[in-house]
This record gives sequence, C-alpha cells and structure tokens, in this order.
Amino acid sequence: MTNLQANFKERFPELEEVSYRHVQFPFGVDAEAFGDLALEVAELQADENQKIQFEDSDLASFWLNAPKKYACLKNEATKALVQFGSTYVCEATFSCMVYIKSKYRNRLTDAHLQDNLIIATTTYEPCFRKFAL
Repeated sequence: MTNLQANFKERFPELEEVSYRHVQFPFGVDAEAFGDLALEVAELQADENQKIQFEDSDLASFWLNAPKKYACLKNEATKALVQFGSTYVCEATFSCMVYIKSKYRNRLTDAHLQDNLIIATTTYEPCFRKFAL
C-alpha cells in the first residue's frame, strides 16, 4: 500500500489530499478547522436532535435528511458521498463494455454498443408471459 500511495502521488502531484472527516464524523471534528463551514459544523455539533439522528441512521440517510439550516455542509457531504456510487457505476459499465466488445464482436457500431450496454446494465426484468401468444 505504501508503494501504491507513493506511486499515485508521483503520477498525480497536482491532486490535493481532501479530508472527508467532517462528513464521516461530523460530531468528532474541530469546527474551527473548516473555514467557511466552521459555523455550520459548530451549530450541527451543538444540535442534540442531530446527534441522535446520526447515531440512529446510516451516513447517507443522515446527510440526505439534514435540515436546510445546514445546507452548505449538506451539499459538501452529498458531493463527497456521490463520488463513490458514480465511480462504481462507471467502472461496472466499462467492464460490461469490455465484455461486450470482444475480439469476436469488434464490428459493433456505437449505436449497437450503446443498446447492448443499456440491456447489460439495466435492472429492469421484462414480463415475457405478456408477449407469449
């Protein structure tokens, strides 16, 4: 892991390391360290109802149901949490594309490939009994 981390920093030096501690542990961080968000973090930490909500729900549900008075903090948390789901969908779709566009199907047009990707990645299950004659 150390080699991987060093290699990553070497290849992408312009990427800054972003901390998501305030998203993951909103009641265990120092509010003053967050500049513009410091006031919202401090207000959130003082809100007993939100502490109870945080303990009783999962991370995504907590941030999605956060009150409007924590709008900036909620937006930052949502941006951080959405990255992982969208990355997974992108990687899964790319894997499907690699499987579909093999050496045996190398003449697929973009339109046909797109249709095949939609079919491969959808969760919809048609009811074939309705089509039976």
